[in-house]
This record gives sequence, structure tokens and C-alpha cells, in this order.
Amino acid sequence: MKDKIVINEEELMKLNRPVTKNDFTPTKLDVNIDYNYLYDLLTSDMNLITHPGQFHADEVFAIALILIARQAIVNASKPDPAEGLRPTVPYIKAVVNRFNIAGLRPEELRDYYYYDCILDLKNGHFDHHHDNPEERWFADEKFGFEPSKEHKMDAMATFGCVWYKIGKIFNIQGVEGSKNVYTELYKNFIREIDQIDNNGPKVAKSQIGKMISNMNMWTPYEYTRRYTPNDSDADLGTTPNFIEAVRLAISILHAEIVQTQNMFSAVVNVQKKCKIEKINDITYVKIPRVADDEEEPNVPLEAAEMIGADVLVNYNPSDRDGSFRIVMTNSSKLAFDQELFNIREHIDGMLFMHPARFIASFDSVEHLDEFINRLKRYDITNGETGETTGTVSF
Repeated sequence: MKDKIVINEEELMKLNRPVTKNDFTPTKLDVNIDYNYLYDLLTSDMNLITHPGQFHADEVFAIALILIARQAIVNASKPDPAEGLRPTVPYIKAVVNRFNIAGLRPEELRDYYYYDCILDLKNGHFDHHHDNPEERWFADEKFGFEPSKEHKMDAMATFGCVWYKIGKIFNIQGVEGSKNVYTELYKNFIREIDQIDNNGPKVAKSQIGKMISNMNMWTPYEYTRRYTPNDSDADLGTTPNFIEAVRLAISILHAEIVQTQNMFSAVVNVQKKCKIEKINDITYVKIPRVADDEEEPNVPLEAAEMIGADVLVNYNPSDRDGSFRIVMTNSSKLAFDQELFNIREHIDGMLFMHPARFIASFDSVEHLDEFINRLKRYDITNGETGETTGTVSF
């Protein structure tokens, strides 16, 4: 398992193109961005500016995302052949809750549009504050999700807006299909963070998002100085707990990205190194046997789920007891039949079956294959809920 973030160079270079204000959320601001803004956001010196006062998790995580991406790009860069050195991390001049930005006239905001990143502010780069629903960034539409009753009106907040524009640089190359780090991290993590701002902490589900937003209450709202855009940029005022919130968000988000990237790296292992086979309406992912001096492909159960498998089979002996295992994926909603569990001691080569009937182990590959070839799928539909589960048996 890797603990460093991987950068998709192909997706990064797609950001290296001129953009206009139409690349962002619709605004009334009459300013065109006619240079490589998104690429510069990740590779150039600039200020990161958000609104003053009480902060929410969405802008905190948006800033954390930008900082993580900038560092990861440098980490992934090859050393200069002449100098033998890697490039340095682009300099963030300030991360600030700056006063009065939202009240500036369009002509006054022009310089900030060109040289800074304006987050979570009306008419800023990543603005999600729109009264007209047609102008809001809806996740189902932007990410191509199937609309659901629970999430069909989920609009992205600042975190989601930034992820939508730059998140593909974290995709793992070689993954087939529409699912990748870009879609799954949004659906499983970012969406709930954004709801802290959109729906309020009482409705939102993300405990992490609530914790970050609650850091407002750690200290009174005391700013080092109250600056306006006409003052010197040498020491911009920021709440101390805001910076601490960003630091915490960086740690949390880094772990989420690494974990999701590792998952999709495992999906690539499944697609390239494993056998995917359908037998009696049951889809198996089979991890092949490797030599003693070779490394076994890393295939967690979730990776098998990602490609729609019902069962994961490992032909390599377990480190725990040397057995060969068959495991049901969570998404399949399958289990071994109760009658099969009752006769487990009489099944050739079976060493163990869990009482929850989702895993079994065998003393040899031959006995494992014999068992698999006899299994059949039986689906059961709950008459009250309409939910379909299933069992496998002989």
C-alpha cells in the first residue's frame, strides 16, 4: 500500500490551457480569465482568499485540496537534468479570510482574478452562491451520477467546485469504466462535506465536516489586523483557528486521497492480473497463484466490488493458516445458504465457514475449485421492502 499521492500527468496537462470565466460557475462579474488559470493555480505563486468571519468546512477543505495538489505535483516532478534538483513548491503568499473582497466593484476585483484564487465569495472563481437553481453546480449533473431521491438536489459547495475542476489529476491511469478517484471520492466524502454549508450542520451527515466547522468556536473571533485590499499584503489578517482547521483538513484529505488511489490501483491489479469468470450466475474474481519469490497482487475486497464481482477467490495460501479462501463481496448481498453451513464439516476440504456465511476456507486449491463449480445462485426478494438478497448453495 502506498502512502504518497499519485499525480495523473495527462490530466494535469489538460489544465494547461487558456480558460475564461465561463469555465467556472456563472457570475455577473465582467472579467475574462484568458490565461492558463487552473494550471497556474497548482503551479504558481498566489494568494488564496476566502471570506472573513465564520468559516465552513467547504472552503477549508477547498484550500487543503489546492495545497495538497501543489505539493503532490512537485513530489511527482522529475529532477532537472542539469541541476539534479526537483522544482520547489510554489509559494503561497497568504491563506486569508480577507475583509471587503465581496464588496469590491468588478474593476477592483480584476487584479485579484488574475493573480489570486478567490474561494467561496460572491463572483469569485469557485462561487456556489446562486439563487437561481439553474446556475448552481449540481453533482448528479456534473459527475454523471444516476439521480437519487436523497441526493438529486445536492449542489456543490466550494470544496466540490474546486474538486470538479482539478480532481481528475488524482485519477489512477489504466482504470477502465466511469468510476475512478474523481467520481468516487466526491460521492463518498466530498459531497457530505459540502452539505455542511448548503444544508447546515443539523441536516448534514459528515461528522468530519461538522468538526472542522466547529473549530470556529475554539477561540473568539480575533484577527491580527483588519486589512482592506488597499493595505499592504505583507501581513494579512487571518483567524488563528482557521489556519489550524486547514492543517487538520490537509491531514484528513491526504489520507482519503491516498486510500482511494490505493483502491483504484488495486482495481487495475484486478483487471490486469486476475481472472474474472462467471459460473452459474456468480461473478468471481480469482487471484492467481504466484511463486514464493513473487509478490501477490494487492486485491482488497472493495476492489472486486468496484468491477461488479460477487465473490473474491484467492489461490494463494493465507498468511494466517495457509488455507485458500472464498469471500462474498458486500455489494453482492450474497451468503452461503444455511443448509450449506449446517453440512460444512462434510464438505471435502472445507476447514472453516464463518457463522455469518460470507467466507469459507479450504485445505487445497483443488477442493476450493470443486466447491466453486458446484455452487449456484438463488435470489430472494423481500415482499415488504422489495430488496433482493441471495444465497449460494449446491
